[in-house]
Amino acid sequence: MKVTGQVDNSGRGAEGSGFVHGDGMVMTNAHVVAGVDRPWVRTGGVGERVPATVVLYDPGTDAAVLRVPGPDVPAVSFAGSDTMRGGSAVVAGYPQNGGLDLRAATVAARMDATGLDIYDASTVTRDVHQLRATVRPGNSGGPLLTTDGQVYGMVFARSSAHPDTGYALAADELRALADQGARADGPVEARVVSS
Repeated sequence: MKVTGQVDNSGRGAEGSGFVHGDGMVMTNAHVVAGVDRPWVRTGGVGERVPATVVLYDPGTDAAVLRVPGPDVPAVSFAGSDTMRGGSAVVAGYPQNGGLDLRAATVAARMDATGLDIYDASTVTRDVHQLRATVRPGNSGGPLLTTDGQVYGMVFARSSAHPDTGYALAADELRALADQGARADGPVEARVVSS
């Protein structure tokens, strides 16, 4: 799914990708919806624009869960926690505000990566897959899929030094957040990231 919105009434647009992980539940990156009052999702990137509500927002992990009224899209399941170093995968998303783009990827490594949260305010450690793949702006929040279509992770960054290197949060990192989002009973604030 394509995720879009306007950041904090600034006129600046936000766009990224997401995936359906449960009935009416879409996961994306927190930085995709940070400061967006009214996020929207589009099925297939070109379908009807549907309003979404942020019900879980975790700037440390860089994950968010959106509740969407009835997208007619089958949910994808999370893959097991087996490490598939050297394994084939697919980066799926809507880069550069375009249509659905599927790119071959190879899982280079799995690691605990220590860095800053999306606000550069506190240190966090994330369970991350390092990928040999082309990750472009707009891929953020899109799934890293196994070759049989399960979610192995969620794309959240690319290397500034190595254009063929990207990073995805591991499914184990996301599973509990998806469950928390499904149980959430109301909207939460997604504070803007200062530029």
